[in-house]
Parts: sequence; C-alpha cells; structure tokens
Amino acid sequence: MNNLKAPTPIVSSALFGEWQRIETAPKTRQRIILWSGGHSDFGWWDDQKYHEKPKPFWKTQSSHGVYWDRENQPTHWMPEPPEPNSPNVKISEDALVERNDQAHL
Repeated sequence: MNNLKAPTPIVSSALFGEWQRIETAPKTRQRIILWSGGHSDFGWWDDQKYHEKPKPFWKTQSSHGVYWDRENQPTHWMPEPPEPNSPNVKISEDALVERNDQAHL
C-alpha cells in the first residue's frame, strides 16, 4: 500500500480565486485560465465575428501553441493572476499565512 501523501498545492484560492462554471466566463478576448479534460491552459473566447458563418468557441494556448479544438471545450475558468510585483496585487494576511504553512510541508 502506498502511504505517500499527495502534495498540497501552493496555489491558494485566497490569492487566485475559485474555479467558476464556464457559462460565467467573460466572452471577450481577455486571456483567462480554462479547465478542460483534466488540465488547464490559458485561453480566450473567439466570437469569430469576421467569419461569414461564425461558430464561436473557446481557444486555448499552451507551451505547444494555440489550439482550435471544438470537441474538448472547457468546463471551468478563473481569472489570470496579476503579474509579479504588479501594483494591483494585494495579498491578504490569511493568504500569506497559508502559503508559508504549505511551504513547510
């Protein structure tokens, strides 16, 4: 029997938010994090407004390039975290304590 404990993710919902149902995602070209088929990638909504017969869908981007996969559309999303040292980053004391606790596991 394997007694190894699964690693606790260091990413905190206090820092980055919660996964939300895809129906609530912004349908703009804003880059967000998308969850589909057991993995996450950056992505955005493509409304195809310049196509003769538009078929809007979510596009995803990973280190391997941009994917146009209509079959495996995402089920959840969350906002992209702010850039490091961004003036918009405000970390709560609870989030910092949670991060420190997890770093010592």
